[in-house]
Amino acid sequence: MHQSFGGGPLRRISRLRMLGGRIHAQMLWGLVDQGCLSAANFALTVAAARLLGPAGLGQVFVGFTFFLFSLSLQRALVSDPLVVVSARLGVEERLKATRAATTATVSLAAVMVIVTCAAGLGLPARIGGGLALFAPWILPAMLNELFRTALFRDQRGAEGARNGVVALLVIVVAMAVTTQVPSDWAVVSAWGLGGLAAALLGLVCTRAWPSRLAESWRWWLEEAWPLGRWLGAESLVINGRLQLYTLLLAAVLGTTDLGGLRAAESLFALMTLVGPALSVAGLPAITRALARSVSDALGLATRISGIALAVVAVYLVGVGVARAEVMGLVFGQEFVAFAHLVIPIGVAQLLGGGVLGYTLFLKACSAGRSLFRYQIAFSVLVLGLSVGLAVRYGAEGAAWGYTAACLLAGGIMVVLAYRVGARRADQARTVQPAIDR
Repeated sequence: MHQSFGGGPLRRISRLRMLGGRIHAQMLWGLVDQGCLSAANFALTVAAARLLGPAGLGQVFVGFTFFLFSLSLQRALVSDPLVVVSARLGVEERLKATRAATTATVSLAAVMVIVTCAAGLGLPARIGGGLALFAPWILPAMLNELFRTALFRDQRGAEGARNGVVALLVIVVAMAVTTQVPSDWAVVSAWGLGGLAAALLGLVCTRAWPSRLAESWRWWLEEAWPLGRWLGAESLVINGRLQLYTLLLAAVLGTTDLGGLRAAESLFALMTLVGPALSVAGLPAITRALARSVSDALGLATRISGIALAVVAVYLVGVGVARAEVMGLVFGQEFVAFAHLVIPIGVAQLLGGGVLGYTLFLKACSAGRSLFRYQIAFSVLVLGLSVGLAVRYGAEGAAWGYTAACLLAGGIMVVLAYRVGARRADQARTVQPAIDR
């Protein structure tokens, strides 16, 4: 194995073209899979709103927020490390690692269910009840996340997307039944059954039955924890930043301007499909490319960033041209006054897409410490620039401040990626002569 920046430009271009052909198919399946997941979550929101009313929707939202936090921990502590440590292994070794990850996921899910139930009992009924609604569905959702990640790692994205389609169909049928017995438990259970169906199909596809607890614990400590601890810390920083950012803007802007800002941001909700879809296919592809050379991996990271940037750019142009009409059509005429916020928010989305591939490259390199430091720096920039400019210029200042933070943070991310890549290439060049001897 020779990892370097060398290999000749023509050879590198040829390798990237072959890599691109394979990964494009996986990315398309990733879009289908992520589209089904987003549609399922949207169906939950619509059903809760129509059947339970504003109060019921609020209770469901409280539980769903903590549920998403549990999933983010699972990705950070198990799924992403699994891809990084096993994507380059043989079939049997990958299966062994996935079985260990299954046991680790079950263990983590058990902890999160206990925490959720305990919090549900200790908090006021409206909040605690929302948490309790999602407790039964944490385990199947985590297993589904693990198995879909494993399928895309093994370049079996079509099977992962098929499972997502089946899950969505189950949810649609179950939601139709809940209209006859409208209750918060019925609505959330109808949604949860889709995740259960996908998890069972994923288990059949991967054959990743749980391994022994001792074996799983050893795998997680030795293989997953070195990267997972930093990704877990990164996840905590991201969630903490989002909460603090919202609270500070609410205090500075007031609810009216904050509502207008959030409405403009929600026009780009469709773009939340792009990042996860490219990531689920991109991370294993970059990990495998890294086994060949740093140049291949960085080239593929740049290509993925370019795809994300191009998709966001097309969407931004379409929405930006008719931003006033779109704001009025989607949210009502009172939101037309906030249409000017669409441009800075769209540019921020554009900048975020432009560094997606480099984020995946750092994960593939197990550079968890660098990712954690990046999120710390990004949080400081966002809170300083966006909130600072909001004090003086209101919602427009907050939007442009966030864009400026994304621009500066994007530069930091690219520098980090190439520094880590150069260091890894240097290490490979040092090891290679010893192997040759």
